[in-house]
Amino acid sequence: MKPESQIDSYLRTAAGKFARYRLRRRKRVLILIEDVEPWSKKMPAAAKIDFQRQVAELLADTGRSAFRGKIALRLRLATTLKTPPQVHSIVKNLLDLLGKQRPGDSSWQKTRLYKDDSQIHALSVSCVHGETRPSMTIVARSLASMVDDVELAAEATRTLAEGGPDEPHHGERDQEWIASFKRLIQEEPQARARSGDELYEAMVKGQRGYAQRAFLGQSAISIPVLGWLYGRPKGPFMQPLLDPWPTVIRQTGLRIQLGELPARTGDSSLFKRRIDAALADFEQRWGWLIRPLVVPVGLQVIVQPNPSTPPGTQHDLDNIVRDYLLPRMVAKFGTVSAHVWTVDFEELARVAPDLAQRWGAEPKPPKGTRDGVTGYEVWQLPPAPAGEPGFVSVAMTAQPDWEGDLMERADLKIRRWAEHLEENSESPQRFSRLW
Repeated sequence: MKPESQIDSYLRTAAGKFARYRLRRRKRVLILIEDVEPWSKKMPAAAKIDFQRQVAELLADTGRSAFRGKIALRLRLATTLKTPPQVHSIVKNLLDLLGKQRPGDSSWQKTRLYKDDSQIHALSVSCVHGETRPSMTIVARSLASMVDDVELAAEATRTLAEGGPDEPHHGERDQEWIASFKRLIQEEPQARARSGDELYEAMVKGQRGYAQRAFLGQSAISIPVLGWLYGRPKGPFMQPLLDPWPTVIRQTGLRIQLGELPARTGDSSLFKRRIDAALADFEQRWGWLIRPLVVPVGLQVIVQPNPSTPPGTQHDLDNIVRDYLLPRMVAKFGTVSAHVWTVDFEELARVAPDLAQRWGAEPKPPKGTRDGVTGYEVWQLPPAPAGEPGFVSVAMTAQPDWEGDLMERADLKIRRWAEHLEENSESPQRFSRLW
């Protein structure tokens, strides 16, 4: 066996792994555009030109050119309009503007982020309405770089063994919240007799919120599970442990399972009917807990294409959310786009008038933006093995999640790991220098 070189040995250390992570971070493309309102396809022509000009200038300033392979993309949007477009229509417009525009667009390699939005294999979107200044923050990296970051973040999670949504023991507390709320519902006559109607209703409302956050937190996949779905960590002894995970995700009753994406003409109608049936089944099983929703939610979507699906017929990730999921899920479950819409201001004014007055003075999102979700993330896995079906698996995730989506949480886990190693390192070289 060939002896391990000093470089290979170094790259296996914590310092080496951080050095490679730092290099990957430098290769990300960060585009921050302010004072241009996020708009749908109805965006004024001058605003479109201004948006693309700023993108081109940022690429030129950093010496970057368009991505040619699979990418992971994160969009953070802020609107100021009294009647802003729906988030998914804004995203559709921006994804088109970031790509090659027309056959004669000969300079697209230097002025666009990518050639076609079919290159996007991981997409995360969030939008805040009612802000005082519009902005668009776009972070792009290769999908391979994103998966490497997820693998390192999973290792960081295991090392830290800290409480949080990615920790196994977190589930015990969540299960207790759910079980406690279920007992409260099942024992309603006795509870009303003991506590009275007013107190019982207050208990149901309060405990429902905790139970919903616990349930929605369990339905979302964690950073380690995402790594396993992408086949990480690699190794001959790991593969038998990783192979079952796509099957686990597509069969768990905690998520909404939609089967395969439509691949032929006429399949779309069948897929929509399958979505309606899956939502009805989910409501039948979990309606006692999620009806009504008293917490804001986001969507987390996992897609694994059928191996026989021709690449040209596969749906873009944003198309899956925009055309199939959001209209039906918002209408079915009454999801809202911000925490403010879940607050009972009349009740707040009764129990905490000072807080209600201070909150009432703060600007709120326009009423027209109420229906929706706080954000969504879509992850497209490699095609299923030959003979295995593809699938679309959806989870409603509890929001606001102060640690962000999986992309943001991966960076946060790695940062915490760096701080942990720095505190415990005997080396004179501080880990903070690697950050």
